[in-house]
Amino acid sequence: MKFRTRMIVTFSTLITIAFAVLMSLVYLTVSHANQQLVSSTSIQLFDAKAREAGDWLAQRVSELEIIALNPAVQSMDFDMIRPFVDTLNADVGQRFGNQWGTFAIGKTDGIGWVAQDKTIDVSGRDYFERAMTGDEAFILSEPVTSKTDNAPIALICYPLRKDGVPYGFINGAIALNRLTELAQGIDFYGGVSWIMDSQGRNYTVLPETLSTKQLIQFSEPLRIDPPASTRYVADGSSYFYFTPIPMTEDWFLCTKVPRAVLMESTYSLLSTLAVVWIFLLGLTIFAAILLSRTISQPLAQLCQTMDKAGGGDLTIRAQAQGSDEIAMLAHSFNKLTAQLQQLMNQLLRNEKQKRRAELRILQAQINPHFLYNTLDMLHWMAYDHEDQDMLQLISTLSSFYRISLSRGDEFIPLPRELDHVRYYLEIQKMRFEDQFDFTIQADAQTEPLLMLKLLLQPLAENAVIHGIKPCPHRCQLTIEACRNGDDVKIRVSDNGVGIQEETLRELRQAMEEGQSRAGFGLVNVHQRIRLTYGADYGLTLDSGIGQGTTITLRIPAIKEKKHVESIDL
Repeated sequence: MKFRTRMIVTFSTLITIAFAVLMSLVYLTVSHANQQLVSSTSIQLFDAKAREAGDWLAQRVSELEIIALNPAVQSMDFDMIRPFVDTLNADVGQRFGNQWGTFAIGKTDGIGWVAQDKTIDVSGRDYFERAMTGDEAFILSEPVTSKTDNAPIALICYPLRKDGVPYGFINGAIALNRLTELAQGIDFYGGVSWIMDSQGRNYTVLPETLSTKQLIQFSEPLRIDPPASTRYVADGSSYFYFTPIPMTEDWFLCTKVPRAVLMESTYSLLSTLAVVWIFLLGLTIFAAILLSRTISQPLAQLCQTMDKAGGGDLTIRAQAQGSDEIAMLAHSFNKLTAQLQQLMNQLLRNEKQKRRAELRILQAQINPHFLYNTLDMLHWMAYDHEDQDMLQLISTLSSFYRISLSRGDEFIPLPRELDHVRYYLEIQKMRFEDQFDFTIQADAQTEPLLMLKLLLQPLAENAVIHGIKPCPHRCQLTIEACRNGDDVKIRVSDNGVGIQEETLRELRQAMEEGQSRAGFGLVNVHQRIRLTYGADYGLTLDSGIGQGTTITLRIPAIKEKKHVESIDL
């Protein structure tokens, strides 16, 4: 063998060995960094999704807690419960998007009413016995199939207790399709997700790639108390992730990800290095050294960047200069971290939004002083005036509270809302001895429209108490409603004392920031409109000292009830 050939063979062998070692080191380094990155981001993603499922279940339990406060339920009088159950199913289904399938309300014997003349017997069910004998706030049943639509459901058994002793129960059947949507909505390296317990019982629509046998296999690490890990390799071909769901005893959000998908970037890098190795065989030692430097340096930087990202810093970006394979890998890494950062930010925003307090209905906010003052006035009118005036005032007051305290829909026809504020102003005119006049006008186009109940009375009250009452002269209050394209505008204006500039500025700031105060108020009305219809709607306020005050209310024009049902109250 010639020296030249021997040298070529020698250097080729050395380059091959060196490159083989380099490929092994790169594979181990990148694989480790990739696993760290995936593990870090997966924990955050799956924990957020598990909290979302837990929040959804918590909402269902809160609804049962509210139902338990109903006088019919607390009385355990079946004559009162039977019509209440029918009303409950219709009302909750309308307001919460049919999250509930059916309700059952009964006593400790396990007999519960599900409709006017229909009962069920759950006395022998495990979840019922646990609810009656234990001290848990509620019990979640195993998944079952609904007899009405064959959909997967679970039951929440809420025990009714007095002084720690159960006297009844409420059963709520929840459709598990929301959990299926949540699980199937997880986009994590092309994996499949589902929800199950440690016994392998499935609570979602099972992906076609999973079998019952695989569920049993995947459930084994869930039966360890506490679970030993959040990840393991199944059959050497996939990774299995799981995290417990809050509000449950034994529910887990599970995800199976093909191992080849997670290692795709590493395999791609190894292929690139193999091509480079073939190219290096035809070069001199100098070229080999130069190319090794060119390859190793950006790889080291990329590995350092991946290590930082694996530590939780999703703002970091790799240097992606040029158009070679390593730059493409850097671009892909940057794209991945950007998407993960966007996803985490969205999850954080959703979490903050879910923590906002639910808006209470206005019946709970009615100022009792108004009622007390009116009743006091009725007393003196009975003493000083004739019966006709008394009858008029009582009739007006009765009409006022018939609308404000009704248990109907949150949305009522706009003319009824105008009638409600008209009754209020008629009473106030009697109270303040005709200190003001008022007019209420509405376009004919507004008559068939629907709107949130009890929006205008707080505005009129604000005008009377703060604008008209302190005014030394007789005032005029005007309420005008008109259709403006797809919106409805209602103006409440008076020529009273007006609002000081500083107070007006503070009030506008409070409306914008949502700094609600106790009782009635413009801020509460503004926030109620925005939370119901969206941020594009609400109140605008114009006023000046000695110039009166004008409040403009803008809401969407809703004509049909089906459009009301699409609004998330």
